Amino acid sequence: MLKAIPVLILLCLAVNSRADKDQWIWLPVVANAPETGFMVGLYATKLEASDDEGVPGNRYSFLVSGTSEGMYMAQVWPTWWLNANQSVTVGFGLNYWPGTYYENGNSEPKLEEEYESTNEVVRLSFDQRLVSELWIKLQWTLQWSDISSDDDNDLINDKTPGSDGGFYHGLGATLTWDKTDSRDFPRSGQKIEAGSTGYFSALGSAEQFMISEVSAMQYVPVLSDSTLAFKATYMTATDDTPFNKLPAPEGSSILRGANSAKFADYELLGVQGELRWVFSDRWGMDLFSDFAQVAPDFGKFGMNRFHNATGVGVRYNLAKGTRLNFRVDLALVDGEDIGTVVSFEEAF
Repeated sequence: MLKAIPVLILLCLAVNSRADKDQWIWLPVVANAPETGFMVGLYATKLEASDDEGVPGNRYSFLVSGTSEGMYMAQVWPTWWLNANQSVTVGFGLNYWPGTYYENGNSEPKLEEEYESTNEVVRLSFDQRLVSELWIKLQWTLQWSDISSDDDNDLINDKTPGSDGGFYHGLGATLTWDKTDSRDFPRSGQKIEAGSTGYFSALGSAEQFMISEVSAMQYVPVLSDSTLAFKATYMTATDDTPFNKLPAPEGSSILRGANSAKFADYELLGVQGELRWVFSDRWGMDLFSDFAQVAPDFGKFGMNRFHNATGVGVRYNLAKGTRLNFRVDLALVDGEDIGTVVSFEEAF
């Protein structure tokens, strides 16, 4: 129950934060998660009204936060729509994020090692509509990382990719086929995404590796106020991928409420489903169940290896004239642990 208290506080504050387009929405961030401990911060976003029909409004967002485990972060990510077919997003982030590295694998880890990580990240992405529902995203990533570990169990050593951090220079591309009826809160249609990001030593990266992801989503309207939503995800990474960039069930969107650091490996498979209700222009809720597993290679996946997070969520619409949801999810993870997620926009 104590984990739910900060969520309830944030939900009460959110009730008074609903705004028209062209106004800033300010929200305190209060949350609790196994990986971070108690988190407090401030989130702000502004969704501009567009003067051109068919062109989404520009969006400006930033987040600053700190946790009881001594983690701190700040990030800014504005998106500008050039026209109905092109957009540009620029992201800047700084964080001091000490963490725990566990043995790679899908089972409850037996060994762990604490490490400290400081990162500065710059991302530039360009989205272009190719034809009708087909889009391509081109992304350029620069990251400066400094890592030190306590050496207690020697899990992080000179043979561990990314053990010292360094400079990472990445180029990526993602193809998206999108037949959904909304970017922020789809109620019908399908969406398929496939993309890869490569980090190359020829461009100065401390490690050369590639991470790829394929996902498929389906949205089915049920009656007039509810939607069935499904998603399947597959991720893979090459051998020299840094230990803290390996595929893992990120606990805010895949395997909600779980400690995402505990299960990491070179391959990930996830399946999710949820039933969403919209009670009014402001309020909604959902029931969800997430399944995910990791493995060293595709042949090691198995039906009996899935972890599960099942729970209920509350939604509050932050902006008039559109549906930009603030969400709180409460999940039972593997039938044992209670996890909470506080975030903005849907999990998928």
